[in-house]
Amino acid sequence: MKKKPLAQMLNEQADLPGVDESIRNFAVFQDRWEEIRDSYAKGWTYKNIWKVLCREGQFSFGYCAFMGYVRKLRHRELLLERENNGAEKDEPLQMKRTLADPGNPSPTKVELPVYGTKRQPGTPGKF
Repeated sequence: MKKKPLAQMLNEQADLPGVDESIRNFAVFQDRWEEIRDSYAKGWTYKNIWKVLCREGQFSFGYCAFMGYVRKLRHRELLLERENNGAEKDEPLQMKRTLADPGNPSPTKVELPVYGTKRQPGTPGKF
């Protein structure tokens, strides 16, 4: 008897009646995570990715839930990477926002302004 992969069993369980919709939504999101991450690395925004997947009927949940799932899986990946690199457990985990260049397969990380910061006097534009 061939065993089913655990991910497949969890996805089947998420499709059962009476299962909380957030569990079902997260299972659907996890199925597409690698494609989402690769598209983001190629320069697409999370908002564009979410819009396309909703338009195609892949996702039926809002953008806030989508970004919550993105943060959750990115955080897990960073923790695994940190464990594999032998980092200290007390060392703070740093998640940086990045801008990806569509023409560059390995984009450089650029710090982005954090929302809620005050604009310096004499600086053009709005925050």
